[in-house]
This record gives sequence, C-alpha cells and structure tokens, in this order.
Amino acid sequence: MTSPSRDSLLTSAGSSLPLRVCTICDGVDAVIRLASWLAHLPANAERVDLELTDAVSWLTSQSAETFDMLVIAPNAARSEATPRILRAVLSEMGRRAAMQVILLPAGARLSLPDLPDVHILNGPPFPAPSSLTQRREIAEQPPITPEAVVQSSLARRFAGWIPAALRPMAPVVRPSSAGPTGGPLRVIAVQPLCGGAGGTTFSAGLAIELAEANPALTVCLMDLDLQFGSLAAGLALVHEPRVLETYRNPRAVDGDMFRQSLQSLRPNLSVFSAPPEVLPLDALSGADLQYLLGLARDSADLVILDLSGSVTDWTEAAYLAADRICMIARLDVRSAGNLKRLRSLVSPQVLPNEKLCPVVNFRPKRPPREWAARIHSLESGMGLPVHLQLPDGGPVVSEAADSGIALIQADPSSPLRLALQAYAGEVAALVPKQQRLQGSGF
Repeated sequence: MTSPSRDSLLTSAGSSLPLRVCTICDGVDAVIRLASWLAHLPANAERVDLELTDAVSWLTSQSAETFDMLVIAPNAARSEATPRILRAVLSEMGRRAAMQVILLPAGARLSLPDLPDVHILNGPPFPAPSSLTQRREIAEQPPITPEAVVQSSLARRFAGWIPAALRPMAPVVRPSSAGPTGGPLRVIAVQPLCGGAGGTTFSAGLAIELAEANPALTVCLMDLDLQFGSLAAGLALVHEPRVLETYRNPRAVDGDMFRQSLQSLRPNLSVFSAPPEVLPLDALSGADLQYLLGLARDSADLVILDLSGSVTDWTEAAYLAADRICMIARLDVRSAGNLKRLRSLVSPQVLPNEKLCPVVNFRPKRPPREWAARIHSLESGMGLPVHLQLPDGGPVVSEAADSGIALIQADPSSPLRLALQAYAGEVAALVPKQQRLQGSGF
C-alpha cells in the first residue's frame, strides 16, 4: 500500500481532517530523529509538542485530550532516568492515543514486555507511518465521547493509512480515575485542613512504612512548604542547600541535578526537603511544579507531596498531578468548614470526589459515645465519607518528631504507627510496578 501524500488525508466526504499528533522529545539527538519522522506526516497535522519531563504532568492535567498518534524520541544518552519516565508517559497515554511510536537511534534496543502494541523503530531513516498497523484495543470502560463519534472521526483521519481489516477502530478511552476507588497511585498529595492536623506526621510516617514494607518500591517524599517546612527536622535531616538553587531556577535543573538535591533516608526512600530560607509563596509557578514533579516521578515509583496549609498559585498543579489527595483533618468544625471553602475556591475538575480522601486524625483510644455521631456530622459538612481514621499516638509522636526520630523507631507498637503500616500496605498494592527497560543505550 502506498502512503498518502502529505495533503491528501481526506474524509469519506472528501474534506481534509487534520491528524492529531502528540510529540515528546528529550535531547538534541532526539530532535533529529523526531524531525525525520515528522517529515512523513501530512502538512495539516495538528501537533502538541512536549518535553519528556513535562509530559506526564501535562497529560494528567489535560485528561480529556485524545490523539491519533503519540511519538516519543527519548534521549539515548540517559541510562537511568529515561526508562522510568518513558513508562509513565506510555501508561498515561495507553488508552488516549490510537498509535504509539518510540524512535530510537540505529542499533539501540528497547524491551517493553507488557506493552506489545507500542511500535519501536530505529533510525533515521524511519519507515512511513503507513507501514505500521494501528492498535485495536478492547475497552472495558465507557469512552469519553460516544462510540460512534470516536470510531468515525479516528477512522477518517487514518483513511488510506490503515489496512481495511483494521477499520473501524475501537474507541479511545481515558484511564479510570485513581483514588479511593482503587486506581493506580503514582502521586499522593497530603493537604492539612487546619493547623496541627498532623499532615507532616502522616506524610513522613506513610513514606517510611511504604519503604520499610517493600524494599523494591522507591518513594520520593517532597516537602512543599516553602516557608516553614519541618519535614527535614522531624527526620533529623539537614536542609539541603541545593534545594534552594532548584527553587530559584527550576528549569535549569535536569534529572541528575534533581537527584543530587535529594537526601536518602532509606535505600529506597529519598527526601526533597524544604528550602533552607523562607521563600515567598509565589517563588514557584504551576508550570515549575509540574516540571519538578516530572523529575520526581522520574526518580521514584511513588511521590508523596507534603503540602502547606496555604493555597498558592501552584496548589492547583499539585492537585492535578495527584492521583489521591489525603485531606488531614481533626474532628472539628474547622476542618469541615475549611474543606468546603477549599472546594468552593477550586473547580470540581481539579478536586473531584474520587480523588479526595478525608483522613481524621487523633481518634481516641476509647472514643466517646458521641464519636460516631460527630463523624457523621463531619461527613455531612464535608459532603464526603471519611476515608481513614488514625488513632491518637499520644505524646510519643511529638516527642519523636522533636528528637528527629521516626515513629517506627521511637515506638514500633504505637497505635498510630500500626495504623500507618496497615494503610501503607493498601497503598503499596496500588502503585504500578516499574520494570526496568532493557536494551542498548537504555
């Protein structure tokens, strides 16, 4: 079958319908490979061009976007970072792109044992897109748009490219939302709803329990309180000066520089501490945070964000990137009222119910009779069911934090520690396994 000319992708009615393409590039040599491939595309193709480190955050925030083709040109010189983030991108785009193509240098190889429908090509030169077959995916979830619309529009865009046996194409659907319903977890945001709710204690305790329970799981814990972050002090870590440089010029930071700013608390647990100086809340933009989160996801299987109690310009970016948002609350009217105010400030698309996980802290060892009624009242005020209740760990919790000792070491039998251990087991089961990609140059 011959390839259509660059201007002859026509619908059945004879009018031009542009092809929608998402390109993701990483490195100078990758640009050359990508340009060689793009030469085959029609002149009227619509493109969204992304950098690899920005891709996951952008795709997550633009959850309704679908494409006819995803083209990735990774940097072959990077041996550690590229495989992990490449898998993350492919996972995000798995059901939102009709065709996925990875462009590698000549002689390089890449093994994707669980993604057999991804086309891995070596070059340049590269074969024309008409020589590739389109994936046929059986969707178990309802599509974003009606099936007939998706089938007809995508079939028309690939008219003349795809063998007749593969038409019409199965509908493109978006992945199910992650959160309390049991979807995959890659980023967890921890948001305190009032002062003294215990958000940092929850973040640190969960990260440590996850790292302790599964040595194969890598966790990156980020303190995003730019002014008075106390995560490092509670874990007996010093404030890393390179963190300040990262905040001053985020876009100048690459994967290697980001990993150098991390402090290792366990072999599989790294911490991105708060800056050693008080920074203005607008020192970071939403785009900057998305970029840093891309680097963090590049370095670990799971990222935990310890957010401050303040709403900033980049808070929305953190919520969009998170698969689960743990709202740490006390059993009081402040927490319920603050969550309602937060939800009235932020759009439902940014804070959907399926992402929100209210966590009530400081549950007494022997709850009073009215405890259940107060929980019900809190749920009514928030408009959400309580996701988790954490027991009061007593004075040992604050004493351990003041001494820079993790609760797992200070009091292994603490009821709070045991509750976090159990919750970590549930979370770990939802973190996608990141298998190492094998191959020359990767």
